[in-house]
Order: sequence, then structure tokens, then C-alpha cells
Amino acid sequence: MRLIQRNPELSAYLASDEVVDHEHPLVRTIAAKLVADRPDGGGAAGLEGPSGVQ
Repeated sequence: MRLIQRNPELSAYLASDEVVDHEHPLVRTIAAKLVADRPDGGGAAGLEGPSGVQ
């Protein structure tokens, strides 16, 4: 399955809403771990396909 990015702004996909509470301690812990696991600091890059769009 290949996801289609409908909005060019990444921030549109990172906003808290009724589904994902970005302030929840567990969400923040997992996000910090994902960023720490990327030595180049590109935590979001791991979610992108080769062209930068999943």
C-alpha cells in the first residue's frame, strides 16, 4: 500500500486532534525515541518514501 500525501505541508499531518493527542506522555516518549533512533536527526524522513512522499 502506498500513501498519497494530499497536503504539501508536513505540519498538517502533525497537528493534535481527536485521534492523536501529541501532548500525551506515551506519544511524546515514542516520538522522542523515533527521533533519537535517527542519527541524522531526520525523524520524519523515516516516514517518507524515496521522493519524500509516502
